[in-house]
Amino acid sequence: MGTSSQTLCGCNSVVECQPSKLFVAGSIPVTRSKLLGVAQPGSAPALGAGGREFDPLHRDQFNMKIIKISKTIIHFHQGPIGISCSGGVDSSVLLYILMKYVKDPIHIFTCASKLKNYTTVKSSTEVIRKCIELTNNNNVTHHIRYVDEQTFENLFYPQQYSLINVMYTGVTLNPPEAVTDNFKEKSAEDERNPGTIKSFYKQTSKLTYMPFANIDKKEIYNIYKELDLLQSLYPLTRSCEDLNLLEGHCGQCWWCEERLWAFNKL
Repeated sequence: MGTSSQTLCGCNSVVECQPSKLFVAGSIPVTRSKLLGVAQPGSAPALGAGGREFDPLHRDQFNMKIIKISKTIIHFHQGPIGISCSGGVDSSVLLYILMKYVKDPIHIFTCASKLKNYTTVKSSTEVIRKCIELTNNNNVTHHIRYVDEQTFENLFYPQQYSLINVMYTGVTLNPPEAVTDNFKEKSAEDERNPGTIKSFYKQTSKLTYMPFANIDKKEIYNIYKELDLLQSLYPLTRSCEDLNLLEGHCGQCWWCEERLWAFNKL
């Protein structure tokens, strides 16, 4: 496996590196200690999207484990934690990472909509079973909410946050405009468009953390490759949004084209 808890100052040493400040847009300021994988309080404010100072909301963040996979840095907050998981490529690999490195309870939330024929139930369940098999971690609880239509309010509802300290989501950037201009459909998720630095954290009723907010699916592919998940986990994920297809991929919708662009296969 290629995963590492590397130092964050750019050197290759894991243990010998001197403390260095970590500045990530939208992140919490931390410094790197000699103790592997533990972050210490920083002295300067971190900047969110647009250069705004990020106000830390939880004391536990200063004792977080931090890992780097491919080019992506991921923080592990104190649990119990939650994750929104549809069974797509982004949320599935994030779930695997959390189950591999987090020992606290993990609550997995899936929104199953009648409009989409409840297809997320099968894909998310298969992904969770595989992640349990791969990580040997079954300290998870799967919550499925059945609704008529998937909305933001149905994805993130108040009862979830009473169970957790932090919510993780796998939202990523859209591909570059030069790529999506050639897609047959247009994305309705313009907030994912690249070009501006996105904040990794949002405050709802609890803290929401989006470690993939500034990467697209090409980097998600790199993460799958580095974690050796292309043959085990990836085939169980599903990205298709064709409302008439109950399983598999249509190969024509925007999300299928994004998947093909990043992974070169469905």
